[in-house]
Amino acid sequence: MNKKETILVLGGTGSCGKHFVQHALDAGHNVRVLTRSPEKITTERFIWAEHKNLQIHKGDLNNLADLDEACTNMTCVVSLAGPPIGAKTSMMPEAIRNTVTAMRNNGLKRLIVQTGGFVKLKGEESNLIERSAKGAFGFLMKEKATLEGNDKVSLFLQEECADIDWTMTRPGMLSDNPQEGVVEAAFDYGPGMPADHPSKVDLTRWYVDLLHDPKSTHKAIAPQYAKEDFGFAQQRVKGQKRIAVITGANSGLGYETARVLLLKGMQVVCACRNPQKAKEAVNKLRECTADRPFPAKEDISSMRLDVSSLESVRTFAQEYKNTGKPMHVLLCNAGIMMGPQQESVDGIDLQIATNYLGHFLLCNLLKETLIASAPARIVHVSSIAARMGSIDFTNLNPIGTPYNSLKVYQMSKLMQVVFSRELNKRLEGTSVTSNSLEPGIVSTNLAKGITDNPGMKTMIENGIPVEEGAKTQIFLCSSFKVYGKGGGNYIDCVDNSKGMLKFKYILAAHSLRHSVDSHLWEESEALIEKHSERDSSKIES
Repeated sequence: MNKKETILVLGGTGSCGKHFVQHALDAGHNVRVLTRSPEKITTERFIWAEHKNLQIHKGDLNNLADLDEACTNMTCVVSLAGPPIGAKTSMMPEAIRNTVTAMRNNGLKRLIVQTGGFVKLKGEESNLIERSAKGAFGFLMKEKATLEGNDKVSLFLQEECADIDWTMTRPGMLSDNPQEGVVEAAFDYGPGMPADHPSKVDLTRWYVDLLHDPKSTHKAIAPQYAKEDFGFAQQRVKGQKRIAVITGANSGLGYETARVLLLKGMQVVCACRNPQKAKEAVNKLRECTADRPFPAKEDISSMRLDVSSLESVRTFAQEYKNTGKPMHVLLCNAGIMMGPQQESVDGIDLQIATNYLGHFLLCNLLKETLIASAPARIVHVSSIAARMGSIDFTNLNPIGTPYNSLKVYQMSKLMQVVFSRELNKRLEGTSVTSNSLEPGIVSTNLAKGITDNPGMKTMIENGIPVEEGAKTQIFLCSSFKVYGKGGGNYIDCVDNSKGMLKFKYILAAHSLRHSVDSHLWEESEALIEKHSERDSSKIES
């Protein structure tokens, strides 16, 4: 987070203002809301109403004395106020003039004012289409007074406020949709009509960033959705960085994902089987992300976890719960591929135990932690091999039977896809989502374990670099574009579980019937119970 501000918000109870107040508080700022009716700010209407960093100040926008008092001990002002629809005149020109006077009286410099998409700076020309659209909008939407008021505010700030670090935003039509992406300045902070229609919750999150954006000073900026979106990773929760737990984070895709999430502002817990390799990875990550946002020692840590061992999974889950930390992302990334058959310490095929069953148990044991941290995400790294897979319910643990390592690998990865879909169903209403993904054929350490198929080993060794292969799992861990969206299976950042795209899994269709989802869950519980010495391993569904 940048410098902690103490923000006076005008229009804080409106349709945009209520979101901005929440974002500012989440980012760790102190907020004071000016309102004529403090008694209407209740927890039934505003979840932030009793926040410890919030002050409610009674006053009127058009009363200079009220504004002067409200600006006391503030560091900046954000105006999201506006006249009601159908108003004959706009109170905003007088309100902003009074606000600037009060700011000067209190030594404040930073001001953000939300205006509208038709506002122009001096020297910017309107073409015939824009002028016609403005006139039609004002008439049809009964917003003529609002448009005229915005123009007067713009002229005032440009001609009389050179000493104020003002920014005008000029959004067009806004939506009430949930979070959909990260908003940024369009046209390189220059002139232009807004083309995107961002949600109010996304737009106002951008305003928090604008507080410390020097490029925005004395500009009238149109918003647009950014092509690259790491909003979930960058957003603070109660002033703190979000936390991602990544299994197998000491190398390959897990390491690359950890590196990017750290650079985007998250904390990362590397959950690794080998403590020495985990320590080396943590030291390397700390060094290569030294320029991450507001670096702190606790940003990067490691905990021992062998996902092939049911006992290790239980121990890790309990130790993590004991820390009291939230968990906003659980990336089920650890895996092995092919090679001669090996048994886990619990007597389970090592590919099944590592790639699927350990993560099944882990997700269930950490379910309540994720729900308490919501919104949160569970992401499962499957494989292109899942497309050729089939779940053999007569032989889920192929110990002591003729062994085809590729078929078992394919099955373990398909099980991840099916489990992720069923897990998402069972998490409905909790604000925790579950998605799976294919990273592609990636050059990783997986190739070292392939001793029984030289062609496959060569294919992996010549795969795409991890920087490219990790893009989809980074997207699912960090983007607002998948906010609240679960049950998908992503390839190249696109959900392939719907429409014609799902036919990529035509060979696995038999195992992707929805009736399989709950069946796999029940059989997975039974497998854990059979191979566990603890009755407590039974998972509640």
